Amino acid sequence: MLELTYRASWALVGLLFFSSASAQTRVFDLSEVIESGNVTLIQLRGNGSSSGAALDGELRNNSGGRLLIRTAIRVPLYLSNRGGSSRQNMIATQIYSDDGGYLSDGSESFIELPTSSSIQVMFIAYCADFEKDNPQYSDTFSLIDLPPELASVARKISDYEAAHPGQDTMVASQVALWLVQGVSATEIKDKFSFDENELKAARTILGAN
Repeated sequence: MLELTYRASWALVGLLFFSSASAQTRVFDLSEVIESGNVTLIQLRGNGSSSGAALDGELRNNSGGRLLIRTAIRVPLYLSNRGGSSRQNMIATQIYSDDGGYLSDGSESFIELPTSSSIQVMFIAYCADFEKDNPQYSDTFSLIDLPPELASVARKISDYEAAHPGQDTMVASQVALWLVQGVSATEIKDKFSFDENELKAARTILGAN
């Protein structure tokens, strides 16, 4: 039976403060700069986790200037598992430096991509396919269009996480992603542990009672 593992995102995140002068630079959404070609996702791989800080990757800055990328991915990424159709695809909703660090100007949190450089990053991501096997260390992922049936819930998860930056939302986000696909709370609990408060939060994400 599939057993889901995760690393808690809130335990990994470190914080540095940006100067007020630097804070005037525009902060971009990751989806926006990938679509424009200003950023390339060079590689993306599993790290043994199934939810939370589950993916490691590398970004390349093609823009010719420094870029600031918001940690909350407002248009979540759908990541197809190249390791085989039997293993999980993932939905990424947050991005941090590879050590979990990020910068802040007091109102937004973000990471910095230096000019003409590549950096290592990690993603907060969730298993999109309830019945499939966990992603493996050897699995690599490619960015493809978010399936229409998952677009709404992915955005709701991202918005909820952005609105609750100091709250552990990882379990609730994963549960919400599966509930909306018609998987019952009982079925989910057989594979992924959660408590009543986390189930309530998942239903709040979905706008349900």
